[in-house]
Amino acid sequence: MSKPRLLITGVSGLLGSNLARYFCASHDVFGLYHQHPIVIDGVRILPCNLLEAASVGRVIRDIRPDSIVHCAAIADIDRCEEARALAHEMNVGAACRVADAAQKSGVYLMHISTDNVFDGRKGDYVEGDPVGPLSYYAETKAEAERALLGYQECSIMRTSFYGSGGGTKRSLIEWAVGEISLGHQINGFTDAITSNIYVMDLARMIEAVLERRLAGLYHAACRNARSKYDFLNDLVGHAGQDKALVVPCSVDAFSFKAKRPKNIGLNVGKLMARIGSEFFPSSEDSLAHLARDCRFVHGFRGISQGKH
Repeated sequence: MSKPRLLITGVSGLLGSNLARYFCASHDVFGLYHQHPIVIDGVRILPCNLLEAASVGRVIRDIRPDSIVHCAAIADIDRCEEARALAHEMNVGAACRVADAAQKSGVYLMHISTDNVFDGRKGDYVEGDPVGPLSYYAETKAEAERALLGYQECSIMRTSFYGSGGGTKRSLIEWAVGEISLGHQINGFTDAITSNIYVMDLARMIEAVLERRLAGLYHAACRNARSKYDFLNDLVGHAGQDKALVVPCSVDAFSFKAKRPKNIGLNVGKLMARIGSEFFPSSEDSLAHLARDCRFVHGFRGISQGKH
């Protein structure tokens, strides 16, 4: 029996590259990139400019995937403030082009969104809570959500994730462990609260949603939220480093180009009811899963590939 075909956009990014590694044993995986080519064993990597509707339509017709996970986006919050036209074209325009082509070909689509669509005033957000973007990045992601909610055979996953691999710069995990391994202090925001999840735990959720071909808007995250300070403290402990190197501070102490929401923890009850509680680790357990998969030797040395 042939394997189902899965197309992943943004395959050179953190989420896209890890999803490709996770699914390559069970699916025929195709990954699309634009400017940053990547090599992943068992995955067919193809160039595609998502800003061109003809290119998007052609690649979907040629690949004939069973499902698409649309990860591609400009996720650098401060860059989106400075390059608004490009951010809108990529985060909104490209999402709509992929959705249009998927619908024409009868392909199931999952769109990756963000917890940043909320203003961070209350936390424990459910899917029906009104959005309140504080940055242009968040505005574009909220606009893309509104556009894609009208499509059939489409799910929208609000999430926040961490891990290793992909992209042209170090991830939060790689940066933090790299800095502390050199004896450098790092800042931990005590008032920035998220339910961010290890990317391989998120991959298991995504697999469950793809199998069920769920439609609509869902929150995909850990079952509880905690501050970035507590998160980094736990990470440092897993890496066997000195927790005193994590310095408690407030988001307000930093002059970011874009404003950051504070408490953007997500309530995952809706998706949990659809796919089962076993897919939703606590924040503490999810970080332990990362530590299980990592090699913390002289700093951060990466994550093993595949399913666990």
